[in-house]
Amino acid sequence: MTAKKYYGYLFNMDGAVVDSEPLTGQALAMACADFGAPLNSDLYKAVMGQSWQDVLIHFFIEGAISPNLNAFNEKFQSHYQSLMMSKAQLIPGVQSFLVQLREQGKKCAIVSSGSRGMVEQVLDRFSLRDHFNVVVSKESVNLSKPDPMPYQVALAKLRVDASRSLAFEDSRDGISAAKRAGCKVIAVQHDYNGGNDMSLAKRAIRSYSDI
Repeated sequence: MTAKKYYGYLFNMDGAVVDSEPLTGQALAMACADFGAPLNSDLYKAVMGQSWQDVLIHFFIEGAISPNLNAFNEKFQSHYQSLMMSKAQLIPGVQSFLVQLREQGKKCAIVSSGSRGMVEQVLDRFSLRDHFNVVVSKESVNLSKPDPMPYQVALAKLRVDASRSLAFEDSRDGISAAKRAGCKVIAVQHDYNGGNDMSLAKRAIRSYSDI
């Protein structure tokens, strides 16, 4: 068990706490359908973890559409929020792991590229808010992953040294951000991130019971 070695534990939310990547794919496909391009949500597997711009380009090319970006993003956010509130599930074992860390007095943070409102809604839905001392969202930083800034901000707020901190990420950019901030990283594998290079992680898991 790693809990004795580390003081700080930092988690990406989508894909490392909540199994939300399939829902992202579904919301993208639903938004494309709203603009006349019915697509398979599995298309997201090829670009999961890449920038939002690259994700949209991929879907727009596949669907042969060029919608207004603001209008498309509004459709996506509506579908995504509905799916997250109705179908999202936690990554196996994460709730028990968080309880264990809390009992041991460890400091925990969410380090997400999502909006603070969405992060807080998800944390509230699964009654996880009390497990995290710090929440870093896209509004908290000027630069996003793979830049280390989100992790640097979280570490500063937690007041823990990066060398004694462990991050959980499910994408190449997330792993790179945490490593560049000085953290050790565990990769969380799922059905949508098989195309991501996770070689910088110290190990990979599919369930937190594997730790």
